[in-house]
Amino acid sequence: MSTAASVSQSRRLLLRLLPQRRICPAPAWETPPFDLQMTMDGIPDWPPYLMSESDFDAIFNQDLSRASRANSMPVPPQPNPDGYSGLQVECLGFTSDMDPFMLQSYKYDDQSLFKFKELAVQMLQKGPLPCQLLVSPETLYHSRRAETGTGILDKEEAKAELELLVDQRLGGKLIDLFRRFIQPQFPVFSTEDWPNPTDTPAYLLAALYAITLPFTLFDDRLNVDTAYDSAVYPDLFAIINTALSYYAHTPNLAIVQTLLLLVLRPTNIHTFTDAAHRWALLGTLTSHSVTIGLHQDAGSWIIPAWQAAQRRRLSFLILAADMWLSCGYGKPPHIHEDNWMVTTMEASDRLGCGLDEDQWLQAIHFSSLTSELGCALSKLYSLRATSQTATSVDRTMEIAPPLLDRLSSLRQYIAKDAITQLLGCLYAELMVLRAMSRPWLASKDSSSTSESGAMVNYDQVRLRTRECTKQLSTLVAGLGPEHTAIFWPPWSQMAFSSLFQSQMTMAISSRDSDEASAWVGDLMSTRKSARLRIQSFPQLRLGLIRIDSLFWRGIENVLHLQSHVRDAFRSYP
Repeated sequence: MSTAASVSQSRRLLLRLLPQRRICPAPAWETPPFDLQMTMDGIPDWPPYLMSESDFDAIFNQDLSRASRANSMPVPPQPNPDGYSGLQVECLGFTSDMDPFMLQSYKYDDQSLFKFKELAVQMLQKGPLPCQLLVSPETLYHSRRAETGTGILDKEEAKAELELLVDQRLGGKLIDLFRRFIQPQFPVFSTEDWPNPTDTPAYLLAALYAITLPFTLFDDRLNVDTAYDSAVYPDLFAIINTALSYYAHTPNLAIVQTLLLLVLRPTNIHTFTDAAHRWALLGTLTSHSVTIGLHQDAGSWIIPAWQAAQRRRLSFLILAADMWLSCGYGKPPHIHEDNWMVTTMEASDRLGCGLDEDQWLQAIHFSSLTSELGCALSKLYSLRATSQTATSVDRTMEIAPPLLDRLSSLRQYIAKDAITQLLGCLYAELMVLRAMSRPWLASKDSSSTSESGAMVNYDQVRLRTRECTKQLSTLVAGLGPEHTAIFWPPWSQMAFSSLFQSQMTMAISSRDSDEASAWVGDLMSTRKSARLRIQSFPQLRLGLIRIDSLFWRGIENVLHLQSHVRDAFRSYP
């Protein structure tokens, strides 16, 4: 038996020594009895409250006292929607039964709270766009968890299980690797509340470890530690999945960060996308984010400045993940910008992210790039937009060229070493160009696409598409050892796959032998470059498998080819 296998077996034996259930059943008294006898007020006659009013107040006071001790000085009264342990917060919407405009009239205390017995309203913003959170004890949801078979999460047991997998010293090293390789691209955490192996929830640490483990090669200690093999992933995800089930009723900021890390984490299996699972995670992430108010702009809330900046960054990162995965998977986005206030990042959002000026500048450029991608998806790729532009040259040419020009101008601001951002920019350009080609590809015999002016446009589209694909092919050919120490987001594999497929589309739609030979030559060259680099860059594998499957089956057996295109493919062995 190998050393790694024996260590993994020992770890599993240790885990068996722990209690087998990660979730304890809720106490029976928390579940309402089946009794139709009602009180005079119409409320079932059973104890509906799980804590006293003084206990509810104590939660707020305890967290306020803890903050005072941490700062060695009195803390000024300030709302802290993400800092109260044991409480559930829910953002009130404008169609809620509790009207946010009416709630502005409440007599809030010096913490901007109005407390009932087991309910409080947290005022965060007044004015034409009021925002309040409904705050309640997490224990209120135990009966609902018992009803759904979830029960109560044993947080100490989860932390003990995690430390058997990753002890605190090595966990600290993984956190450092996250700061080095992932935080600069996706600033999920704040330096004011940076994760640590002691205090951070086990499920969030497990997600952080899972996304960072591929970078253990760049730490001397972790690189030689044989315990860190693929066998650790199932145990990490067992901890995560248990928490996701438990917090489905009471999401918080840590659960949102956990889900975001899971959505961003590239799969270790690169032969397929597992799009359904990631898309479902993204849907849950979006839902929980709305529950805790991340669809709102926290920049004007009466909360600590670092917390507002962190919330705004998270709001943007969730939107970005939705946009890029929507593009890659060919699915409608979960998020509509009419109901998502933070669509780009600003200079003030840098507070607490830990990025230097150059890193933050690239983050701002990625923000602008994502905004342009969102515009392309909305105006060119929504179902309604596609139905209006796919057969209309005029409508397409009205929308697409300005988008393409803005994307091209963004490319000049991308740093030379920001290769994933360059890939994203070229990928977005390719998507716009693909939409520009649709009227001719969808309606080959239409008179509206065969007029001289329209054909001039089509010639320009094809030339510009070749320029874009050549730059993408150059990017593939230029991948070297220095690019292995980079976090490649999960949509990278769809970007590379789109390159292969676009080259094939242009090849089979070529109008003469010379053009067909040029496109087929480009495709064959890109395939060769990808094969030479696939071991070091597995994100190339999906696209290569999908394009190679056409050749494995036989191009002429798969596609209807014009004679000059068929001859171009036959000229390559």
